[in-house]
Amino acid sequence: MTFRFKKFKVYQDAKTYCKLGREVIEKYIRKKDRELASQIGKALHSIVLNIAEGSGDNSDMSLPDSWGFPFVRFAKWLPDSTSPFFME
Repeated sequence: MTFRFKKFKVYQDAKTYCKLGREVIEKYIRKKDRELASQIGKALHSIVLNIAEGSGDNSDMSLPDSWGFPFVRFAKWLPDSTSPFFME
């Protein structure tokens, strides 16, 4: 069985980001606050897991929704001037 999320650039970038985050945790945080280090570690792990989980659906149209962007489909129906997601 192949996992398509492993080919996603966002997945590769997330893995790199998480590795860097774990290095920062070990170097600066764990000695001072083990609970905070644990929470940050769990959050980092969650990033990669959410990408993998979101890719599990066979429909590519559902990927933006599963990655936490449910407004993408909705925003396309809004006029540009009234869309809160595109206002400055």
